[in-house]
Amino acid sequence: MAAARLPTLAELRKERYRRSLYAFARDFWRVIEPAVEFKEALHLEALCDHFQAVVEGRIGELNVEIGPGYAKSMIMSVIGPAWVWGPHGRPGFRFITTTASYSLTIRDSLKFKALVYSHEYQELWGHLVRPMPGNNKQDVIENTARGFRNSVSVKSGVTGKRGHMAISDDTLDATDALSEAKRAEVAAHMSALSTRSLDPKRFPWINIGQRLHEQDAGGWCRTHKFETLCLPTEFDPARRCTTSIGFTDWRTQKGELLFPVLYGPVQL
Repeated sequence: MAAARLPTLAELRKERYRRSLYAFARDFWRVIEPAVEFKEALHLEALCDHFQAVVEGRIGELNVEIGPGYAKSMIMSVIGPAWVWGPHGRPGFRFITTTASYSLTIRDSLKFKALVYSHEYQELWGHLVRPMPGNNKQDVIENTARGFRNSVSVKSGVTGKRGHMAISDDTLDATDALSEAKRAEVAAHMSALSTRSLDPKRFPWINIGQRLHEQDAGGWCRTHKFETLCLPTEFDPARRCTTSIGFTDWRTQKGELLFPVLYGPVQL
């Protein structure tokens, strides 16, 4: 009787990444940010676990409230979609990603492109994720399986765009928080985005950003009954966040910081 074949190192890595977005994010961070060290953090693990839960159907719509500088865009808008195409095995998946400004839209789109078409990524998932010939756009990254990551700004709108999943990220600029007109523009954008699903029965959606006003995108999501992952910079036991996938904010002391290794009292 022939001995069972042992899995190769590449097969073991692919299986580990299939099971864990966090493992994928930790190991492939250097591909996008070679000059910025990845720092293990519980909030990053929470972001990854909740993105994965949305993709796997355990959460429908997710609202993430977290301050600036905590890698929320990198995890949710760049690394997460790359995980879906490769490790999760769905290269035909289509994303609509939106931000407040065109510059932020292009920033994250180019990071995503650099990741999925990198040598390290292609070595493991190049059989699934191949660049679409002639696709030189900065705002639409498409592969030969017809999956794409389409980036738009709030101002440009989502008319004519449809996808399997929406990711809205910082849709209101901090300088516009007190503008009733700008907040109304964001609300209209969110309402329009809600109609852009390819599947009328299910439209997974993640909204991420810092809270700036009761009527910002986070407020819109709370009104529309999105599940909320709230990770305040300073912990308040009276507002401890728990979610349906078994997550509970790990902190215990009032004022305890979210990521003290990077943002301690002096930095804050």
